[in-house]
Amino acid sequence: MRTPGGIPGGEARKRALALALIAVLAAIAWQAARLGVADAYARAARAEIERMGYRSATQGELARAIGSVTQSLRYAPHDPFALETLAQLQLRQMHSATDGRRAAELARQAYANFRLALAARPTSALTWARLALAKLYLAEEDDELLAALRLSLELGRRDPGVPELASYVGLALWPRLDPELRQGVVRALGVSAARDAGTAFEIGKSYGRFDIMCDISSLKALTGKNCGPVRGPN
Repeated sequence: MRTPGGIPGGEARKRALALALIAVLAAIAWQAARLGVADAYARAARAEIERMGYRSATQGELARAIGSVTQSLRYAPHDPFALETLAQLQLRQMHSATDGRRAAELARQAYANFRLALAARPTSALTWARLALAKLYLAEEDDELLAALRLSLELGRRDPGVPELASYVGLALWPRLDPELRQGVVRALGVSAARDAGTAFEIGKSYGRFDIMCDISSLKALTGKNCGPVRGPN
C-alpha cells in the first residue's frame, strides 16, 4: 500500500515515528539544557549564601544571590530548590530591613515561596520548618503554623537544620503546643544539643526555658545554677 505521496505505508509510518522520536529527543535535550542552566544559577546563589554564613550580609551580597536565583527561576520556575533559596534570601533581607512594612512584605514573600517549594516537594522537613519560621515572623500563630511545625518534626526531626528551627519555633509557641508537640520540640532540642550544645543552649536561653534544658543531660551543665527549684513558665 502506498501513501498519496508514493511512499509505502510501512515506510511512511517508520519515517513518521523516526521524526517524532527526533522531536522528542530534541525537546528533552532542550529541557535538560534549560535545567542545567537553572541549576548552575541556583548553585551560585547557594554558594553566595554559604559565604555569608550567619553574619549580617551586605546589600551587594544579597543582590548578587537574588540575581542568580531569579535567573534560575526564569529557566525552571517551579524548581523547589531555587524557590526555597529565594525564600531564604528574602528572610535575610527581612532581617536587614529598616522599615517595618518592608520587613513584613519580605516575610510574606518568603512564606509564599516556601509554600510553592512545598507544592513540588511536600516531604521536605526542612522546608516545613522554614515555613513555620516565616509564619512566626509574620506573627501568624495559627493552625497552619502548628501543622508546619508538626510536619517538620514528623518528617525529619534529625535532618540537618530541622531540630534547631523546630526548637526555636516550638519554644516561641510553647503555651499553644499540645503535650505531644511539646514532647517533639523537647526531643528536637535534645538532638540539637547532641550536635552543638552551645547553639541549643542559646535557643533555650533566648526563651528562658531553663526548666526544659535542665532535663537534657547535654545542656544541664551549661544551665548551672538555673537548674535550681525555680522552673520556667508553662
